[in-house]
Amino acid sequence: MEGNGGRARVQWLSFGMSRDSAERAVRIKAYVLLGVPLMIIVTAAGFRAVGASPLVLLFPAGAVVGTIIIAEAILASGDRAGRLAARLLEGATGVPYEQAYSAEEALVAQGRYEAAAAAYRAHIDADPRRLLPLVRLADLTLRHLGDPIEAERLLLEYRRRAGDPLAVSNQLIDLYRRTGNRGRLMAELSRLSAHHPGSAAGRAARKELHSLKGDFESS
Repeated sequence: MEGNGGRARVQWLSFGMSRDSAERAVRIKAYVLLGVPLMIIVTAAGFRAVGASPLVLLFPAGAVVGTIIIAEAILASGDRAGRLAARLLEGATGVPYEQAYSAEEALVAQGRYEAAAAAYRAHIDADPRRLLPLVRLADLTLRHLGDPIEAERLLLEYRRRAGDPLAVSNQLIDLYRRTGNRGRLMAELSRLSAHHPGSAAGRAARKELHSLKGDFESS
């Protein structure tokens, strides 16, 4: 029988294989979409240039090389653009970009929530410096596993590791709204408004805080 460690290793390898397979599929699709029209264009140009000469065989070979170069350049450019967009959004979410956990997201989409949670935990255990899995696991735990207490613990652990008293404030505020925890919601809103009094987020937090206080006093 496999021990827990054996099952974890097999599961971990399957996640890696899924991610690699997805990347290969994207790469192959890019080669086909670029290669077929480029092959036709270059081969036609070769016939026009050298006719039926054996030299015409060099043109399809050149098209293959050109396809690989162009496709890889486009894929690399897209990856850089994705990382840049994620970093631009970092300030709005309060969660730094690390990587896209596509295999885990696929498990969530399939309704395999426990498997996705195990995968995120494996990331957290493997490298404590990775913080994004904590947020992903917290969201999964709250939305699909119905455990707001554990979700809060994960978000507060993220904050502790990040060393930032305002880290994941938005996520905690959403959690307290969902669970109706007015006391902790008010404390989080107060912290956010005090640290960013002149920002739009700070003003919105202060407005909601005043509304909650008014509801509490009138009740």
